[in-house]
Amino acid sequence: MESKWSFMLPWCQVLRPLLSYTPYPVPGLKVSFRQRSDHLHSLEQTRDALALLAAVAHVDLVAWKFLLVKHCGVKILRSRENVSLNAATPFTFVFANHFHARLDVPWAVEILECCLVRVDEHVANATYKDALAQIAAPQSAPRPVSTEIEIPVHVELRPNALRHADIHEFITAAWAALKSVEESRAQRPDNAAERFTFKEGALSFRSTFVLASLEADIMLIQDYADVPRMVAEMTASSNHFRISDLDMTPWPAENTAVETNAYASIEGRSQMLRSVLCSGGHSHTSASCKETRVNNVCLESYLTHEWVFEAMCSALVVTQSASVVTIHLDQVKESPEQRRREWQWLAYAFLSQRARLHSSIRTVDLWNVDLTTEDAEAVAAILAVANPEEQFVGMMPTAPLVRQGGHLEYYVKANASMRLAPIHHDLPVWRSSDFSIPNDVCGVKLLGDDGESEWVDVLVPSLGKCQAQRASLSRCDHVSVTSEPTKLTLRLNIAEEGGRWGGLRHLLRAIGPVLDGLELFIRYGGFVDLSWIIEVCPMLRHLRINGCTVDAAAFVRAYESGESRLSSLNCPMDDARPLAAALSRGESCLAKHLRQLRLDCDFAQTSSIMVKTALSTLEHMLTVNRSLEYLCISMTVGCARKAITDTMASITLHDQEMLPVVGSKLPMACKAAFLSIFWPVRGDTTLNKRKPELTTFQPRRCELEPHVISIIFGFAATCVVRQVFFDPHSCVFT
Repeated sequence: MESKWSFMLPWCQVLRPLLSYTPYPVPGLKVSFRQRSDHLHSLEQTRDALALLAAVAHVDLVAWKFLLVKHCGVKILRSRENVSLNAATPFTFVFANHFHARLDVPWAVEILECCLVRVDEHVANATYKDALAQIAAPQSAPRPVSTEIEIPVHVELRPNALRHADIHEFITAAWAALKSVEESRAQRPDNAAERFTFKEGALSFRSTFVLASLEADIMLIQDYADVPRMVAEMTASSNHFRISDLDMTPWPAENTAVETNAYASIEGRSQMLRSVLCSGGHSHTSASCKETRVNNVCLESYLTHEWVFEAMCSALVVTQSASVVTIHLDQVKESPEQRRREWQWLAYAFLSQRARLHSSIRTVDLWNVDLTTEDAEAVAAILAVANPEEQFVGMMPTAPLVRQGGHLEYYVKANASMRLAPIHHDLPVWRSSDFSIPNDVCGVKLLGDDGESEWVDVLVPSLGKCQAQRASLSRCDHVSVTSEPTKLTLRLNIAEEGGRWGGLRHLLRAIGPVLDGLELFIRYGGFVDLSWIIEVCPMLRHLRINGCTVDAAAFVRAYESGESRLSSLNCPMDDARPLAAALSRGESCLAKHLRQLRLDCDFAQTSSIMVKTALSTLEHMLTVNRSLEYLCISMTVGCARKAITDTMASITLHDQEMLPVVGSKLPMACKAAFLSIFWPVRGDTTLNKRKPELTTFQPRRCELEPHVISIIFGFAATCVVRQVFFDPHSCVFT
């Protein structure tokens, strides 16, 4: 291996100071570009080295991983998450940590323009061509490969600077460069570049860096007038690439000085929020949800006024542009009334029947929450009514027209006159003059109607409660994204200082049936019985608990007596033995359903003999259980590592075991192999001898013994490879 790929060593040295593995936000290889003065090699050399490394992955994955680890210095430590590296692993171009001293805007633009290209159009380096020829040689490619290599790139724009103007200049210039690269690529014909010609019999590669996703932090620059337009361009361009993460505040901060500028900022921020959350697949006649435009929208709502929830949640409830929403709150500092209203708006935006039918959001991440019993009861109250929008404005749906219109969706026609009429009047500036939006606004909810007035109250995505002219409203015929309400994953992060979670049980009792996943970060630090979660969340598939120790015996009893089907569990347990015992019994519900287990055990006050006993129970479980695919063990042990080394080694022997579980769908090659058991059979021509003799194909599987068919399917199926390890970052020995 070393001698065969020795020609790649100089190129690996170019990448060694820049390359590392990153699991977040996009699992891949992070390229940390330094300041111009700290960059040891030219950008062209860096780009060529990345292209050559991708070409190696294209022809020989084992050699690629060898070069990464040994010669590029990439450390891939096994951690809580699976590390999966393959030829499609993206490079992440990071413009963050090393750009804090001085934002060199021309240097960042130069990096993007140099690297995001089709390499063979720009390379005249004979050394590069020679290296690529050796990679493309037949002996280097043990399997058939395509000659077109697309290298996915994730760009992370998170510059650190003291002056907001510097950040604005940096992101604006970087976006202009990215947009220019994408436009030039769209205009380029497929045959624009000739491939390199190598010696006879060699492959001819053509490598292209492709912008796959973008992450941008615009939190501090949103009051600039051109930022809403830039965000609109980003979301519109995401048909060509994904926006993996976008950080923003949904509204101007409280210290906006000039009233006219503040009002203009309100309209601009509404436009930006609408671009991010309301630019998906909404239609006047259908709402088929297209691929989401922004994977994760991070909203810093604690910087805004209370009425921001009115505008923000009115957009989130019908968004078809985002799949994950992260909201940073500050509920510890809020009054009980304000906090309860926030919980009701959040429940409406994510958990109501309207949201589950119309919204593309599948994961909700709430930070710094404070949850009391009264808050949970307020959530249950808003979810129990048919038209929660009217409850927010204190409207009692008594008139027949109101009841009929409550379940309908409308859109406001483009350029129609509207007026802001927010429910909460804590605006920094108030002006009741008319305004208009240049595009149709879909997902509008009618808030009562007397059937006669010229102006009616409506709830408008990204604007909240407004008044619109009756003539400007038209009904949407079909608005449901799915035929059945969707399931959600909810992450609750209780505030670190002063955060309460006494209302958690009441909250989950109200919303549990709609949850597919639940992650709790409680920061309690004590021992608790959370077995009741299994009862109130019957559809749960994924459960993660952090910050407290769970009673393992009570948890197992609750699971075995219920109808849960957990496939993934990540919990600190007081004792591993009840869980291991349940997973060792074939008839156990836990053994039938659980596929991934991350186990965190505290053995700090336990003798080495007891630790060995617990670990031996886990080892026995792995021997008899043939369906658990992933086991990660974290532990704090009150003894020396050498006292339990043998037991730990016996557990890790189960790593990389082949399990009798199908790991993935059968590839096309396997499906084609199955077709080979169908044989041509002469058709019966005795019924009509005037017709020409026909040859038909009849399956012969019925002539095979069942065990033979089972062997064929078992041979073709891709089995799961079990992963078992001790987390090196979380195992502590005294």
